[in-house]
Amino acid sequence: MKNKYCFTPFDFAIDILLPNRCPACGTFIPWNKCVCRACYDEFEVNEIDEPPAFTDKMYVPFIYSGKVKSALLSMKLDGNKNSARIAAEKIEKQIAEEGFNLITAVPMEFHHKMQRGFNQAEFLPNFLHQLTGLSTNYKILKHNKIPSAQHQLTAEERRHNAENSFSILNKKNLSGKKILLCDDIITTGATISACAKLLKLMGAEFVACAAVAKTKIHFNQSN
Repeated sequence: MKNKYCFTPFDFAIDILLPNRCPACGTFIPWNKCVCRACYDEFEVNEIDEPPAFTDKMYVPFIYSGKVKSALLSMKLDGNKNSARIAAEKIEKQIAEEGFNLITAVPMEFHHKMQRGFNQAEFLPNFLHQLTGLSTNYKILKHNKIPSAQHQLTAEERRHNAENSFSILNKKNLSGKKILLCDDIITTGATISACAKLLKLMGAEFVACAAVAKTKIHFNQSN
């Protein structure tokens, strides 16, 4: 039986030097826990299953608000992966049953990734890989250097910006493949849609998206 939340003896060792903290409130928690009970009780569950354009299905367990928002900010700014661990455990069974051929993630611009030291969009697929054994590949798409950050734009500006933000890095043959595309947060759906569109241009038959959380908006499904 696979270890729930993907904790390993290595995590136990790391906890001695860097004690585990709740990603939502920062309090110390046991090395093999993801969040304190008080914060988890405030995690808002997502009940919207309408996927963004160019995707065929969506797996997102939480709504981006309150304690979930705090946890994701901790993941983005401090590299606290616990919220991604929880999300992976929540959607693991559905992912395994769908029969995906490959998991990938929304790419981060190269210099930005070098400065931060990680791409938080890869945390969720890494845990899904550990839980399901599905292969990951983060060298299919690339993020082009675009001056404006997505969070600074309106929904319409995000869509136009996203369409020019991504391109194909590796012309891999995805014909007939079922691909799971992951991100940390889905806001307007523009980023996921732009990447999913490229995957389908490469021949993917089915592209689903997954994230730790999403906003409460309903996505425009006009492809």
